[in-house]
Amino acid sequence: MKGNDVVGFLDKITKSDPKLESFEKEYGPLANFLEDLDILIGREGISQKDLAKKARTTQSAVSRFENMKIKPGYVFLNKISNSANGELFISPMGKYSVTIPYDLQEKADLIAETIDIPVKKMISNWLRAELEKHYLMIEKEEVQYCEIIDFPTEKAVKISGTKTTWEDLKEN
Repeated sequence: MKGNDVVGFLDKITKSDPKLESFEKEYGPLANFLEDLDILIGREGISQKDLAKKARTTQSAVSRFENMKIKPGYVFLNKISNSANGELFISPMGKYSVTIPYDLQEKADLIAETIDIPVKKMISNWLRAELEKHYLMIEKEEVQYCEIIDFPTEKAVKISGTKTTWEDLKEN
């Protein structure tokens, strides 16, 4: 079974079993947090012992958390995030929240640094510009769907027929 087949299979059985669906809904965000944490501590070279020390907790508490044996509270999650040199983000609007794929995060940092803008603002501006552009195209019935596009990396970009500079995007 290929990777995509496995994901599709898991989605199918999760949706067909109310208990599994409930479990995924309750623990899915925590599993995502743990996956992100694993990437962060790997990048930073932080051991479980160091993470516990920085978070002012015990190594066994971190281990129980990593093995999903406890349901952590906000303060614990925030301490762990900060101790891994991360930043905790919680939102009831998960449907509209996006995390840059791990393999593109360094590139996003470099681009943001080059144009002297925080990564969050840069991504927000790009998303806004692209969503507005594609919405106008759909509204005018110029396209039936939005295709995946390459985001701009030049100092000037063309958005909806008007020339826009990075300076304009930074101020939106």
